[in-house]
Amino acid sequence: MEQTTNSQFDFNAIIEKARFVLTDPKGCWGKIKAEQTDIKGVYVPYVVVLSAIPVVCGFIGMMVFGILGFRPSFIGQLVSSILQYGLGFVGIFIGAHIFKFLAPKFGGNDDLLSAIKLLAYAYTASWVGGALGIFPPLLILGLLFALYSLYTLYQGITPMLGVPESSRIPFFAVSIIVGIVLTFLIAMIVGIVTPKPPTLSAETQQQLELFQQQMQNLGK
Repeated sequence: MEQTTNSQFDFNAIIEKARFVLTDPKGCWGKIKAEQTDIKGVYVPYVVVLSAIPVVCGFIGMMVFGILGFRPSFIGQLVSSILQYGLGFVGIFIGAHIFKFLAPKFGGNDDLLSAIKLLAYAYTASWVGGALGIFPPLLILGLLFALYSLYTLYQGITPMLGVPESSRIPFFAVSIIVGIVLTFLIAMIVGIVTPKPPTLSAETQQQLELFQQQMQNLGK
């Protein structure tokens, strides 16, 4: 994997780096640690491109297929997707600051850039797995990609943050709690801000149900 400070959208380089992280979740961290870059260089283009995969595929999947019989409004899903995308960047930045704060308490280093690298590249599997959102029933398989991201994160704690092997498991446990809290907060913000569909009158609801029944009958 070549080291670079170039933030141009070289998709071949992005794919190669993602492949490198996915196929060598233990050995990749030494090269990532040594890579000469800055925070912007981590976000652009890697995070910008890969974190868009679950957002775009999820938007298409919800619009085309819906899930469990529910299909959101276009505007509502669009706003939700934009918020999810933007808050994902914020989540990595806040999570990295928390890692920077916690690492010295576990014998590690308070290196913000390394913490951002750790979170950004550990997310690779989850972002790639987000492509399954284009057909929502397959999203359950995304749990496997999420677990692989956690494994990648675990492997990177010591080489990236300098946390001793003896403290890696406790730090990993705390990082999972932090991740759950951040995910919950992001989901809550998205849920609050996303426009809600208008409440239908009883008459309109009956007409809609009748129309749905007619469409189902035509399909038989």
